[in-house]
Amino acid sequence: MGSADVASTLTELNVQLDDPVYVKPAEPCENTSPFFLTNIDQMLAFTVETHYFYASNPEKSSDTVADTLKEALSKLLVHYDFLAGRVRLNEQLMRMEIDRNYAGAQFSTATCDLTLAELGDVSVPNPLFRKFVPQAHKATTIADIPLMMIQVTTFKCGGHCVGFGMSHLVWDGHGVVEFLFNLMSVAQGGPLIFQPKPEREMFKARDPPTPTFDHPEYLRLDELPPSLSGAFTTPDVVDSGFEGISASSKHITKIVSFSAEDLAILKRRAMEDGKLSKVSTFDALSGHVWQARIKAIDAKPTDVAQLQYAVDIRDRLDPPLPKGFVGNAIYSACARATCEEVRSGSLSFCVEQVQKANERVTNDFIRSGIDWWEVYRGIPAVPSGIFISSWQKMPFYSIDLGWGKPMYAGPAVSPMVEFVVFLPTPEQQGLNVILALQPEVMTKFEEFAKVTA
Repeated sequence: MGSADVASTLTELNVQLDDPVYVKPAEPCENTSPFFLTNIDQMLAFTVETHYFYASNPEKSSDTVADTLKEALSKLLVHYDFLAGRVRLNEQLMRMEIDRNYAGAQFSTATCDLTLAELGDVSVPNPLFRKFVPQAHKATTIADIPLMMIQVTTFKCGGHCVGFGMSHLVWDGHGVVEFLFNLMSVAQGGPLIFQPKPEREMFKARDPPTPTFDHPEYLRLDELPPSLSGAFTTPDVVDSGFEGISASSKHITKIVSFSAEDLAILKRRAMEDGKLSKVSTFDALSGHVWQARIKAIDAKPTDVAQLQYAVDIRDRLDPPLPKGFVGNAIYSACARATCEEVRSGSLSFCVEQVQKANERVTNDFIRSGIDWWEVYRGIPAVPSGIFISSWQKMPFYSIDLGWGKPMYAGPAVSPMVEFVVFLPTPEQQGLNVILALQPEVMTKFEEFAKVTA
């Protein structure tokens, strides 16, 4: 196991950004009806930032990257027309929806006076690299933020970076991957690989809504602390002021790396007492990170230690969602125990709680959760814990837009301190864990997270 600070020797970065343009669908789109957003969508009105670094291709100049992607995006918006709209609040229903106003997706170009080599190791996230990710231009409220933003930055060496800012409001990682593969194909003159199906009426609450389970994974709207801040959203954020996202000054972000051998040791250790017969890499690492974090923080023994993570529910719903579904087909699995149980218990205990949380996410539980939100509104209860976002199976390194595969791809440094991200290593052999903690807590976490044979 190793770790790295997000800061590197690079302390300044000069990026000359051009004014953006707004890309419209290549063909007229006549559908102007509001686009329905589910109860799950309502909690996810934030932008996910990713970037893809490409070395120069001696056989193909990067001069045409921007025009090629802009044209491909315009063609794709015919099939993803909602991405050209803007979120708004339906004041009658008090829920967010998308106004199909075809304001367009934001597209910008930029130049950097450094070479990729001079950036250093781009696999080590650096807050400065957010300059390669598009930011909403002149946005004053959440409603002003484009749902899709792309920035192409060209480096002095001829390499380039493609940065994306995509609203989580409209899709999950599965939907993003299918969009990127479609963009990749269309950019190279091919057809759609996946036929998008964005309709999501199957996620509407029952009438009347009838929650049948307890849902500790959520905080009710009337339970939210007045000073609460974080990534998850309620419908009233639409008209809130927007000043961009900045990292907490109280926290530092680090990458903690786990090799393939580390992960194998954790899986064996989770099963060594015989209580568990099968443990996935995700289960083992989640239980380990949860326990190490609880050991590191100053929490009372009787406090609740809570861990949430997103479960793909495409095949858990009855009937299952159609192939090509574009939306947030995810639900928050919630593992709970006291801090003392997590701190003093075995790894198998922690992993067992992670597995039990996954087993609870059935069709009936999901339907109950959708109805619960309809009645109480609210957000995932991360103020009392963390939310693990696993990108370990994301095929980042397959995204060839016509200039070769990326030398590095992944999320930009996240300023959202409640999230812990699992990310594949460039060699695809181990996993990197990206998290933010207060400096003194981070030191303790790194010690507790070490894996010994």
